[in-house]
Amino acid sequence: MAQVAWPERNDRLGNLNRQNRNQIGVAYLDGKTPHILACRGTYKMMMVDAWRLNGDKPEHVWRWDGDEENPVVRSMGSHNMVCGDVDQDGKDEILLGSCMIDDNGTLLWSAGLGHPDKVYLTDIDPQRPGMEVFLALEPWHDNGRGVCVVDAATGEKVWDIGHKTFHVGDGMVTDFDPDNPGLECFASEDRKGGSTDKYLLTAQGGYLGGNEDVPGCRNWIWWDGDLLRETVKGVDDRWGAGSMSGGRAQQIVKWKGETLQEEMMGDILMIADLFGDWREEVVTALDGEIRIYHTNIPAQDRRTCLMQDNIYRNNVAHRSMGYPQAPVPSYYLGLPVEEKTAVNTSSYAQWFADSEMKRFPEAWQLDHGKRLFFGYAQGVGCCAMLKMWKKTGDRRYFDYVEKWASSLIDSIGDIHLYHVETYNLDYINSGKVLFDLYRVTKNEKYKQAMDKLINQLKNQPRTTDGGFWHKLIYQHQMWLDGLYMASPFMAQYGAAFDKPEWIDEAVKQFRLCHKHTYDEKTGLYHHAWDESRRQRWANPETGHSPNFWGRSIGWWFMALVDALDFIPENQEGRTEMIDMIKGLAETLPKYQDKDGLWYQVIDQAEREGNYPEASVTAQCMYAYAKAVNKGYIDPGYKTVAEKALNGLKNKLIIKNDDGTLTLTRCCQVGGLGGNPYRDGSFEYYINEKIRDNDSKATGPFIMGCLELEQ
Repeated sequence: MAQVAWPERNDRLGNLNRQNRNQIGVAYLDGKTPHILACRGTYKMMMVDAWRLNGDKPEHVWRWDGDEENPVVRSMGSHNMVCGDVDQDGKDEILLGSCMIDDNGTLLWSAGLGHPDKVYLTDIDPQRPGMEVFLALEPWHDNGRGVCVVDAATGEKVWDIGHKTFHVGDGMVTDFDPDNPGLECFASEDRKGGSTDKYLLTAQGGYLGGNEDVPGCRNWIWWDGDLLRETVKGVDDRWGAGSMSGGRAQQIVKWKGETLQEEMMGDILMIADLFGDWREEVVTALDGEIRIYHTNIPAQDRRTCLMQDNIYRNNVAHRSMGYPQAPVPSYYLGLPVEEKTAVNTSSYAQWFADSEMKRFPEAWQLDHGKRLFFGYAQGVGCCAMLKMWKKTGDRRYFDYVEKWASSLIDSIGDIHLYHVETYNLDYINSGKVLFDLYRVTKNEKYKQAMDKLINQLKNQPRTTDGGFWHKLIYQHQMWLDGLYMASPFMAQYGAAFDKPEWIDEAVKQFRLCHKHTYDEKTGLYHHAWDESRRQRWANPETGHSPNFWGRSIGWWFMALVDALDFIPENQEGRTEMIDMIKGLAETLPKYQDKDGLWYQVIDQAEREGNYPEASVTAQCMYAYAKAVNKGYIDPGYKTVAEKALNGLKNKLIIKNDDGTLTLTRCCQVGGLGGNPYRDGSFEYYINEKIRDNDSKATGPFIMGCLELEQ
């Protein structure tokens, strides 16, 4: 193997290791051939030799010496040497801290700011052309430049922090806050300078927070499948290449959010996209052992392996040479900026839909989702987004849904984490979004997925008279919820693919559920019916659950009006279904309070502990408004829906400082049986968890507003 000498040590500033530290890099100086760069010096002198391979021998291309510049470029170096094409001439430049060397070995620019402890070359602000350089500078700066961003091609200031800094020892750029376009820029002062202040800024230099609001700078990772980056939380006592944990566990956490990975052991040697799925792995070391930690959260989209990017590879390699810092690619990798723009307040439907997309940038996050899943609640929210798309023509609502469904369904229609053997009707609900996706994209996998859901229903366990069990584990039981989950889907499948037997089945399920859950005395519907009468919650004579849960009646009401979209006028049983809608329309105002709201246990509003609940109110608002628009009930009932909307706006909706809306007092979940056992009592329902922005409420709210805005 051929060898060449490293740039020589130099005594002009003292032959000291601190001044003569070595670095190495790779740059495509001619735009096509990798050149090896050998650098001598970080803090004072800086000298770089460029070499390329000529046959089997290294050939010297050029030498750059900062002391030969005029003026002299001295004390500008950093602890890494990042190479990338910053002037768009197809050839790589070399970033040495506060200065940039051109591909031909001449100085492109010098910011004259001295030694940065951390420096990043990437596209920080995607709304601004080209790349930027973020500098966290060790020297004192009275001019505000101690934390700053400069243009990568010219070195000209883009913005700075605007006040004095003393010794900024750490910094990072990455997108972790969905409310701000571009990468967040953050830095912290080192106590050696007499200050421990921390700074958090937007990509445009706007102030976001300081000190306790600022996360650690060292170790960030794309882990959970979305474009917001996570951080490694734990002990990090080492300034060198690794991350010294002292044998204690570290965790991967979202900024101001949940822990995604517990008990990650060992000192961090590397964070990089090693396996090529664009998320990153963590390589750690313990005594006699190397570990690689890899996410088990599926990616939501396909992206080029990050190691294909030259700047990213440079960053990964330089962790072994200097202070630990997370790698960044040359391009912007964060949430699309259009998803972070201000919400539209021209209508409550669009205002709330935009609010949901802002707080849940990926559709799997709807209903506070923690993983990619074909959940029924996400299906409710996505149905609302598709209605927004049809109403406004704005493609981003469609794309929001299609991205979610596409990431869940593979090329042959298999659905991620779908287990047909559970015979769970909840799985069917999200199938409703696939009709529009299939119609628009022509992608066969969506039709194949719908066929798989229908095949489940072909074999769904039934009561003796043919009613679907809600799930295999809920034997002999029909629930109102299940009618919303499955029957509109069956009716639409029958209409879309000329399978009238599925329209017949949908109508049959409505007739059976009405037969077994309707209460003539109140005009309401029991949450569930147990044919076997074996459940502790079941009335031993009737099989009914003991209470009228608001949301279950809301599901039932919506199911009726939605399924009728696909049931022909001459269909047997259609008139009965319209009569059921008319009965509910007449009954429900008796239980609506003076503010327009319905309660968790719908018929016991005055009882202590009961409360006005958002999902039943939004669901009934939607069902009333749609039933009026479709002509199923008298137009005068529109006032009931309008009263509900006003009640929600006045009592349960909050306008946030960022312009979004929040819907409060949503029951998180409700059910019967199971473990721990849910007995269907009044006390059970009123003590279920309550939270904000639950999709079982927000989806119907958006759809209800759309119906009222017609």
